[in-house]
Amino acid sequence: MQLNPKLFSTTDVVQQFYVFYNKETGQVLDLIRTKRPSEVSEDFIVVPIDDELVLSVMLNKLSITQLLVAFDKDTNNRRLFKKDQYLRRVKDENSTLYKISRVKEVDPTKQLTVALYNEGIAEVSINKNSLDSFMALVNHKNDAYVGFETLQFYIVNSHDPSKLYDNIRIDTTKLINNGSVNVSIPWYSKPLANKITVYTKRVFSSYQVASLDVYIRTPEKDHNKSMQYMSDQSVNDDCHISINIKDNTVEINSNIIDPIKFKIFDKIDLHVIKKNDPNQYVRTIKLTADQLKNKGTVLLGNILDDTMAVVHDNPSVKVNLRTVNESTNDRV
Repeated sequence: MQLNPKLFSTTDVVQQFYVFYNKETGQVLDLIRTKRPSEVSEDFIVVPIDDELVLSVMLNKLSITQLLVAFDKDTNNRRLFKKDQYLRRVKDENSTLYKISRVKEVDPTKQLTVALYNEGIAEVSINKNSLDSFMALVNHKNDAYVGFETLQFYIVNSHDPSKLYDNIRIDTTKLINNGSVNVSIPWYSKPLANKITVYTKRVFSSYQVASLDVYIRTPEKDHNKSMQYMSDQSVNDDCHISINIKDNTVEINSNIIDPIKFKIFDKIDLHVIKKNDPNQYVRTIKLTADQLKNKGTVLLGNILDDTMAVVHDNPSVKVNLRTVNESTNDRV
């Protein structure tokens, strides 16, 4: 049996190999023991020397042309595959539908989210951290990923899957560019929330579907990259934190169950300023994660009035500020 001489030398044994590949096609270009000079910008992954496919190449049982670097949904990383096996795997996965798990509150760490809102809106969004791997999946030059130009979500009756409520089709290019896509679903209402199931062809490692009361426009969704975000003067409940100015108290209501999911790990600082002069600082209201969790309520003294506004620095959170007439309970 003859070994491939390119993979050996008289120097110390290296316990890993660098697999260089074409990012657009996934085709393996080279398999070597040392990383190329830093000035050479090439895509690569690192595999252990005892990897089964590496050993097959070393023993001349496989050619690197038979290998592919692709995104593995199970590990959420790129890894080395035998090309024909991976193509069969993708074909098999595309022949079956994946049931998306239901959650009470959106977890921003999940890769893809389907949010169904009571006002008849479906929002499909992707986690920006997974965008790189997603672009690899939909790249039309890679044979393994042909057919992902459109993502489809089938909404069916939980007890009778043959009853199809809707087939939501999302253009992947639009989803990549915008981060999220909204679709009208006028047939949807709150009573249906626990009666439906959502299926799709699995592309990502993690999915979730949530039924939510109100669509909330956050700075993050609006691609607002400023450092400070002003509270909305609104009588609506389309917010994560509502500040209600009453005659003698300030009542703060949270619509958040788990603050960590909204990047509130310890606390959120709400800075009070004058409406007519934003440079005039009044005070800071510190709300802890413990106070906000499980839709908590915080009562404060008479520390705000309708001449004031609130700013904060969390793009994942929307804050509403309103004055409540306690005699009529009207919001202003």
